[in-house]
Amino acid sequence: MNCWRKCRPPSSGRHKEVLYTVSTMFGCILTGMAKRFARISIVLLLRNKLGKYWIVILSLAIVNIFLLSYNLKWMSYKREDGTLLHQNQIYQQGHTNNHILKWKLANRKLNGTKLAEVVKSHCSSNIQTYKRGSKGLEAFLIHQMHYVIHGSNQLYCPVEKVASTFWRRFIYQVSHKESVQHPYQVSISQALGQQFSHPNVNTTNGFAGHFKFLFVRDPYHRILSAYIDKLFVPNPTYWKRYGVHAIKLFRSDDDRKCFHDATFSEFVQFVVWSITNHKHIDPHFLPASEMCLPCSMNYTYIGKMETFADDAIPIFEYFGLYNTVPFLKKDLKEYSDIDAIEDSIFSPFSWRDEIVTCMGWYEAQLRIWRKLQMRGLIDMDHKFPLNIHEAQKITREHFLELAYGARLNSDPVKLKQQKKDVFIELYRSVPISVIQKLRDLLNSDLYLFDYEPRPKEIFDRTLKYSEQNFLNFKI
Repeated sequence: MNCWRKCRPPSSGRHKEVLYTVSTMFGCILTGMAKRFARISIVLLLRNKLGKYWIVILSLAIVNIFLLSYNLKWMSYKREDGTLLHQNQIYQQGHTNNHILKWKLANRKLNGTKLAEVVKSHCSSNIQTYKRGSKGLEAFLIHQMHYVIHGSNQLYCPVEKVASTFWRRFIYQVSHKESVQHPYQVSISQALGQQFSHPNVNTTNGFAGHFKFLFVRDPYHRILSAYIDKLFVPNPTYWKRYGVHAIKLFRSDDDRKCFHDATFSEFVQFVVWSITNHKHIDPHFLPASEMCLPCSMNYTYIGKMETFADDAIPIFEYFGLYNTVPFLKKDLKEYSDIDAIEDSIFSPFSWRDEIVTCMGWYEAQLRIWRKLQMRGLIDMDHKFPLNIHEAQKITREHFLELAYGARLNSDPVKLKQQKKDVFIELYRSVPISVIQKLRDLLNSDLYLFDYEPRPKEIFDRTLKYSEQNFLNFKI
């Protein structure tokens, strides 16, 4: 009990650090044993009662000292200046020191820290390849593309189509810990409407001492997601932003005022043209390495979309949001799916007046439903349940109920395969020569973040798949 009273972890939520409690208790017990053993040995020595057992006593003392010193070393973190920071100091000083994070993560073989080290290694061996332009351009990108979180020592670089809205919600949660229990309690308008701070461009050495993180995604999947969310589904803003260029540049003899039906092949050709010519660049498809400058920023932690739940947990723990961790483990996918359905439906319904100037409202709803299918939220067995007359009268709340019901009755196995089929089918529509150019432009992301540069689903044109005609939604 005495060890528990003396060595229990600090309050304010950190009592959940089991590692701290166990290791500190262990050290406390060893320390007590060493003190008692020393006192007994001294007494016996003074009374000349050790006799022939003095060798055994001395050996036990040496072992005890070794165990105690090992425990203290294990409970410490070595600073860059060579001095040791004991675990008790670490927790009392809080989570604002980057060295503390390194100590915590060094004892946990996390994907995010491993990938950050891989990126550092790639950068050091190919530094000239991945440096982006002049120092002035780098300073501009560092300032514009990074958010300062809850003070001045934590930075996040948002990469669109890689849960960037989720992390903006997270930033809001960090500033409202008392009232927000998890990111999905923060509305999209709250997340996007908050005031973001940006780092000082005069800071040098890649913000040494800062905790810096970003999340990345397979670039091929990211581009497909951008097409489905921004061009395929009714979205007048992005029809004007790059739908117009995708059609005007790569579709001949097409005189029109609306640009709502760009194909995926046209979009990919536009992406290649845009990045190559540095025109009409958009953060939804620009490579993450072009925006976040991993070789200049020296990130502490780089998570992946493909292992999002596991990779997100250490970030929440670092910021002291321990109550959110069970949510991430248990309910993240459920809330993520519901949020994706709501956003896919609510936004187009709010743009209805503008959408119907380019397409019929029934076609718009067919596109919404098909988007949910291509996102793996509703399986293809669930056809759109309304006819053209019913679609004119339906409210967004009723549409939402239909989507919820179809999702609950969809087969998870089919949904997983469905997403794979979407990926293969849409990329199969793009000429292989264009795919080769795209790969070259995405090479920095593919190499730095350890993604397959030539996935067979794209490059093996003989690969069999279940052809669903996903873009043939006019049933």
